[in-house]
Amino acid sequence: MTAGLDAPQALPHTASEEIGQAILERQVPPTAISHIVAVNDRFARLLGTSSPEVVGRDLAEYASRLAQPVDCAMLVEALAGAEPSVVVLDMAHGPVALNIQPIGGAKATHVIVTEDAGPTDGQISHVIDNLLASVFIVDVTEDGQFRYAMLNRRHEELTGLSLDEVIGRSPEQVLPPDDAASVLAHYRTCVKRQLPTTFQEVLHLPTGRRHWETRLVPIIGGASGSRVTRLFGSSIDISERVEAEQALRDSEQRFRSIFEHAGVGIGYASVDGRIIDVNRTLETMLGYGREEVIGQSFKQFVHEDEISQVTGRFLELLSGRRATFQTERRFQRRDGTELWARTTASLVRDPLGRPKYIIGLFEDVTEARRARERIHYLASFDQVTGLPNLSLFGERVTTALERPAADERIAALLAISFDRLDPIRFAHSRTAADHLMRRLVDRLRRALGPDDVVGRIGDDLFAVLLPNLADPEEALATVKSIIATFSTPIEADGQDFLLPPVIGVSLSPFDAGNPDELVRMAGAALQRARDQGTSRFELYTPDMETHAARQLSLESRLRRAIDADQFELVYQPKIEVETLKLAGFEALVRWRGEDGALISPGEFIPAAEETGLIIPLGELVLRSACEQMAAWRREGLVDLPVSVNLSGRQVSDPHLSRKALAILAHSGLPSSHLKLELTETALFRSTPGIREALLELHAAGVRFLLDDFGTGYSSLSYLKRFPIEAIKIDKSFVQGMVEDPDAASIVNAIINMAHALKMRVIAEGVETQEQLIFLRAYRCDRMQGFLFAPPTAVADIPALVRRLAS
Repeated sequence: MTAGLDAPQALPHTASEEIGQAILERQVPPTAISHIVAVNDRFARLLGTSSPEVVGRDLAEYASRLAQPVDCAMLVEALAGAEPSVVVLDMAHGPVALNIQPIGGAKATHVIVTEDAGPTDGQISHVIDNLLASVFIVDVTEDGQFRYAMLNRRHEELTGLSLDEVIGRSPEQVLPPDDAASVLAHYRTCVKRQLPTTFQEVLHLPTGRRHWETRLVPIIGGASGSRVTRLFGSSIDISERVEAEQALRDSEQRFRSIFEHAGVGIGYASVDGRIIDVNRTLETMLGYGREEVIGQSFKQFVHEDEISQVTGRFLELLSGRRATFQTERRFQRRDGTELWARTTASLVRDPLGRPKYIIGLFEDVTEARRARERIHYLASFDQVTGLPNLSLFGERVTTALERPAADERIAALLAISFDRLDPIRFAHSRTAADHLMRRLVDRLRRALGPDDVVGRIGDDLFAVLLPNLADPEEALATVKSIIATFSTPIEADGQDFLLPPVIGVSLSPFDAGNPDELVRMAGAALQRARDQGTSRFELYTPDMETHAARQLSLESRLRRAIDADQFELVYQPKIEVETLKLAGFEALVRWRGEDGALISPGEFIPAAEETGLIIPLGELVLRSACEQMAAWRREGLVDLPVSVNLSGRQVSDPHLSRKALAILAHSGLPSSHLKLELTETALFRSTPGIREALLELHAAGVRFLLDDFGTGYSSLSYLKRFPIEAIKIDKSFVQGMVEDPDAASIVNAIINMAHALKMRVIAEGVETQEQLIFLRAYRCDRMQGFLFAPPTAVADIPALVRRLAS
């Protein structure tokens, strides 16, 4: 017979008398079955039923309906035994523990005490595994060693250490040596003190270097009940917090460093205007030490004329009408002088939104303010000539065009450039060039009226507004007057400079009324005038913009032509003047377009120069010329030099020497058979690096010719600085010397000068026997021109060589 009570110690006092009597009167049958004799209400509730329903029932059979089979089997075994035991039934409403106590040695008679077992080990394990903290248990052996006994899933995730790597092992076997030593020290401290211990540590784990905060709780046990047998630990990863705290400390340190060493003055003032702190820069700016200003009112250091303005801004910040302000105000230095400072002030609030203090940044602009008018002048006027620059010129044009004009009068805008001005400026000292520019402006003003507006809108570009004109003819009269004014040389620093102008003209309101548009249109007309030569002018027409579009199209086609190698070379012979023998060739490039038609070099060479495509085009020409001359040498046709023209951009190419020598080496042409023709403009704009490159090529055997001599500049100093072998007289002088005595004198003078400098002379553009007679009389060395042969295609060169040889 079985009875159920709340607890063993309460049996004599809490069991009802009838339950006890039922137990005593129970007669055990020969085959005992675990019938329930009596229960109290608590027992019935834990089994999920009531007392009347279970009395007389078989406990094992009844439990099998409520609990797991394995639990029921354990119950049957316990009821059959003679020793006290505990069985836990995993019921639907939770686990129930049955404490089975045999009575009087009769194993079939028991007192069964039930109680709520609480969560099972599995449930506890589930909870621990899902905690955010890393949880672990360390066994402490009697000899003071430590072995990991348990860790949760979070511990594995955070550390990267698995159960197999940790359980049953000591810290020395799991952690790096330094980390293990630190951890063991904390474990021993906790064991020694037998008190919970909290500490922070840095561990180097598979998941990386992490900061941890660990709480250890000692568990007392053992035979004596006074020894720490286990440590229950929980750790949280505080790496982000540590890093944030370190970042905050670093930020505060950086801020203090910036505050102290900033290049601008920084100061704090409380809401009542008292100074809290200033940095060293502000001390220096004011001339006061920090201890002299802290606690003082900021008004003490503000110039008396500025106090009301500064105080007003201060109050605006405090009232919330402004979050910040920037102003430029005067302050008073210790020595009584004025300090102009650009001040930026902001209000800083506490976490509750209340005004805390005002921070101000102070930049000393005293010198800048003194120079402001000068800066304004430099921003609006050209320093050399004193003329308005593009910005101010545009403003003045706008003002002039806005004035009402009587009788529908018009205005004209002139864009003016001066041929050769830019290279002349490069060839002379800055002082001499500036003097020439001022003389040029004086000359220009003499051709204009008092109401005309003049500006320098580029290095060598000027603009003039002619307001209040009766008709376009009046504008053209002024344009012609300007051209005539510059028909004679300008004297500067003992030298004469001829600077013929080129002018583009746009008219308001016919072309445009907007200053920017007028300048653009005049510029388009100027470009057209440049294409026509010097001392020219052009009126703007809409087709000029079509021309500009054609130029863009030409550039695009030119790029494709270089990639497709659509260029071919022709060769013009150079002839000895005395013997009429063939002395060499000049290679000239021609472009045969996709339609088969030849495109004039005068059309594509300027576009190549402007876009920089002249560099790859020049390499193509140089390579083709060297390879062709080398081929003719191998064939035995000719063994003569070839000359190739170099543009200004090619001469400025820092890789010129390397490229030319590589082309010679690849072609097999001796360097002595290559002559490079340079322009005066290229030499005028040269730098020391360019001169060194030319000298390097000269040392390798390459020789240089000066092309179109006589058309350029009055200074011949460049002839001394560069390795020039010969000069070529421009064809404009050669073709005019028969009829023009001045041209003949120039040719004769150039030849004599060149011979005096031990240079040869080559005359270009020789077309008549009379010109040949003059050149022989003047002892010219060589010549080229249509008298002997035009530029000739490669296929016709053999016949030309035979003809010239005969």
